[in-house]
Amino acid sequence: MPCLIITGHPSAGKTTLAHLFAERARARNLACLIINEASTSPGRTQAACYATSYDEKKSRGALKAAFDRAVAASRETNTLVILDSLNYIKGFRYELYCISKAVGERHGVIWVLNDVSLVQQWNALRRQSSADSEAFYSDALLQELMQRYEPPDSRNRWDQPLYRVDVRPAELRKTGLALNLLEKSPLLEGMSTKQHAASDANTLNNVDSVSQEICTLISAAQNKSTSAGGKLPIPIYGTTLYFQCARRIPPTEIKRLRRQYILWIAGHPPEDSSERGIAQSFLDYIQAQ
Repeated sequence: MPCLIITGHPSAGKTTLAHLFAERARARNLACLIINEASTSPGRTQAACYATSYDEKKSRGALKAAFDRAVAASRETNTLVILDSLNYIKGFRYELYCISKAVGERHGVIWVLNDVSLVQQWNALRRQSSADSEAFYSDALLQELMQRYEPPDSRNRWDQPLYRVDVRPAELRKTGLALNLLEKSPLLEGMSTKQHAASDANTLNNVDSVSQEICTLISAAQNKSTSAGGKLPIPIYGTTLYFQCARRIPPTEIKRLRRQYILWIAGHPPEDSSERGIAQSFLDYIQAQ
C-alpha cells in the first residue's frame, strides 16, 4: 500500500485534504491511517509543537517514528499511510522516502499550494473560533514557518511522484471541502493497485510533467511569432500539435491555467492517457477558456 506525504504551509488545508483522501480510500474498502501532530503529540497544540527548535525537533522525531512503524506494518495490514504535517524540510522528506524505500512501498508527495494571504486569513479565523487561543499559530510563528519552507522539487527522487494541488477559496466556499474534484482521482487507485508500476504509468504524474512542458513550448512559440495570436505550432513527442489563440497569453496566465487543468483533469481523465494525448487535452483546455 502506498505512502502519501502531504506538505505545505501551515493552515493551507492539508488536514482537510488528508481526510478527503482517507474518505475516498475507505469508500473503496481500503484501510487508511493518518499520522499527524494530533496523533503523535497528544495534548499539544500545533503551535506548541513548533514553538521552539527543540519542540519542533521533538515533534518531527515523533512523526518519523510513527511513520516508520506504520509503513513497516502496512505490507501486512494493507493500509494506506498518510503523513499529514508541514514536512517542509527537504532533508526530512528524504528520510521519509528512505523509510518507504526500505520496505519496498510506493511513495508520493502531495504539495498543497495556497496564497499566503489566504493562509494567514484561515489561521486567524481558526484561532478566533477556538476556545484555546494557542490552538493555532501566532502571526510571528506562521510567518517564520512559511519563510523556512523548502518547496518539493519533482527533480528530486524523494519528491517523486509530486502532485501539486491548488486550493482556491471559491471552491472551498462552494463545497466546504478542499479538492472535491479529486473524488475520481486515479491517484489512490493507481498507487494502491499497481505498487510496482513505473511512475510514467500514473496519469496524474504525466499530466504534471507534460503540462509543464507545454507551458514552456507555448511561451517559446509566442516569442517566435510576430503576430498577437493565430495558429502556433507546438512540436512535441515526435509530432506537431497546433495551438489556436486570439491573443498573446502571458506566462503567469498560462501557469494559472495549468493549475486549473491539473485540478480539472483529476476528475476528468483524458481518453488518451499517452503523453501526446495529455498534451492535446491540455491545449484543448486552454483554447476553451
